[in-house]
Amino acid sequence: MGQYMFGSLSDRVLKEVEEKQKQAMIQQQLIKLKSMKRRRDYEIATRMATTRDRVWWLGGFYTVMGSVSFARMIYLRRFDPLPLNHLPFLIVPFWMTYLVDFAYGTKANRIDREARKILTQEQGHWFNEPIEIPELLKPHYHRIFEENNRKLIAEGKEPEKHWAK
Repeated sequence: MGQYMFGSLSDRVLKEVEEKQKQAMIQQQLIKLKSMKRRRDYEIATRMATTRDRVWWLGGFYTVMGSVSFARMIYLRRFDPLPLNHLPFLIVPFWMTYLVDFAYGTKANRIDREARKILTQEQGHWFNEPIEIPELLKPHYHRIFEENNRKLIAEGKEPEKHWAK
């Protein structure tokens, strides 16, 4: 009879331990998915921010080139084709200035600021949408999400937005 009670007690303890391990594994999987989504979103936003920065630089280059060419045409009173043989001598220093700004200036900070703005303020991008998670994880996701938001609200912080559906 003592063995039966001990066996029943150990079975209960083992089931509790297994359940806790299962919950911990599920929570770890959800944290991993959330981390992967955030990393992916930030990478895409950074690429977009870098592209926007390059567009601004090239827009500036072509604006300067157009303005100088227009001033040249007015000054010389000739409307000949543009001297395109000067273009390589102008674009290389312009691009070098872009690279120097990235290497020694604050371009990396500006790109990071723009990427964070894309993530927080521009909600129309596909990567800002919640990701689809497996059906088995959905109840656990909602439970953990609600617990986390209750803690954040209790601390006086803003609750998180849904990152999965």
